Amino acid sequence: MSGKVVKKSGGAELGGKSVLDIKDKKILRCLCEDARMPVSSISERTSLQRDLVVYRINKMKDQGVISSFRPVTNPPKMGLSFLNLVNFRLKNYSKEETDKFIKFLKNCKRVTEIYELSGEYDLMIIVASKDVADFDNVMKEIRELFSGIIDCFKSNNLVKKTSNDKYIDLT
Repeated sequence: MSGKVVKKSGGAELGGKSVLDIKDKKILRCLCEDARMPVSSISERTSLQRDLVVYRINKMKDQGVISSFRPVTNPPKMGLSFLNLVNFRLKNYSKEETDKFIKFLKNCKRVTEIYELSGEYDLMIIVASKDVADFDNVMKEIRELFSGIIDCFKSNNLVKKTSNDKYIDLT
């Protein structure tokens, strides 16, 4: 997989470019502050008509600029305080095997994020588990089911989140 375009777990390619003007950026800034902000409030804050705000939000959704509106959860507050970043290097794999692996990871209740990478590793996941034993069970299942394509993996315990998801200022 090394050398491929980087993708997010939802399948949207990273790195594709959409042209955003100042109006789009103002709308995005509002949505990044509160994704549930009413259109009327966005309209007020951006001095844009409601219909134009709705049109531009839909346009950004269609272009993939906005990939989803969903809650950002805090796994430790949900009893999943053992967070690990796991990188996988794959070997002797076909597209079908890789797709099967990714499908399994998407359906794994402890895997919160999946990324395809270029570089030393091919995949990266974030695993949210209750404790070391729970994490170990997840990794044992992955290794047993996909030993034919996993060359090696490296895991790191996430100790502290030092930044939040936020609006990327494009100015």
